[in-house]
Amino acid sequence: MKKMLVIGSAAADVTIRLSHLPSIEEDIEPQGQSVSLGGCAHNAAHIMNLMHVPFQLIAPVGTGMYGDFVRNALKEEGIPVWKNVKKENGCCYCLVDDEGNRTFLSVHGAEYDFQRDWLLEIEEGSWIYVCGIELEGNSGDALTDFLESRKEKVCFAPGPRLNGIRPDLMKRLLKRADLVHLNRREYQMVKVLGFGDLMDYDFDLVITNGGKDTIVKDNGKVTRIPSVSCKVIDGTGAGDAHIGAILSYLYLGETLTEAARKANRISAAVCQHLGACISRHDFDEIEK
Repeated sequence: MKKMLVIGSAAADVTIRLSHLPSIEEDIEPQGQSVSLGGCAHNAAHIMNLMHVPFQLIAPVGTGMYGDFVRNALKEEGIPVWKNVKKENGCCYCLVDDEGNRTFLSVHGAEYDFQRDWLLEIEEGSWIYVCGIELEGNSGDALTDFLESRKEKVCFAPGPRLNGIRPDLMKRLLKRADLVHLNRREYQMVKVLGFGDLMDYDFDLVITNGGKDTIVKDNGKVTRIPSVSCKVIDGTGAGDAHIGAILSYLYLGETLTEAARKANRISAAVCQHLGACISRHDFDEIEK
């Protein structure tokens, strides 16, 4: 079968552990820090890699210390670099408190720049995954035009910054999507921004709600699936892992509802670790 096409960023996540988020002029000492490979698209592709589902990570990698880090980390995971570019890579500072809540400070760089002629080189796949943060800036028009020109099924994950997507592009993306994946807060934000209730659209829909449940609309049928209980250490990447697992299970022949049920176990495992990605060993323990 054809590869999954995963469009978006591969970035360095600098995780800073704090007892709580600091207030203005407060001086606190972090409990620790670490650097790991992240980025919404990479995090989803990482799960596909663990599940032996063929994919292509369509992510530019730039220069500088963070670009070098990403390039080396991708090599260690056996993931080819799609495009090496001269612009400097950014990074994401992930502030994580004692309850596992996280706040992101994203410094954007080469990982968010997609040239129109690069997209023309992409071979046909089975699904195309794209996250909303890649559509905010100068690449929004090129990526949307690309999606509209293709025949593959499209999975759109608007993300927490969906209010940064131009309204005209958002309308086109919601019209083009076959599957939309987002959390409860993002689902409500879509309504507030004037795009209506996503339940009324023709596409399939997955709405995650933290430790409570996941709502799935699969061919018009709505199912509520309980979340997997866990102690949250760090929620970074849980949503990315969830959709990466869903697309992998769909590729392997599961229904969307069953795929979401199984994906809940994987996202719960991600929440129990610092950083956005689980190891091969941890994944194998879930699958036992």
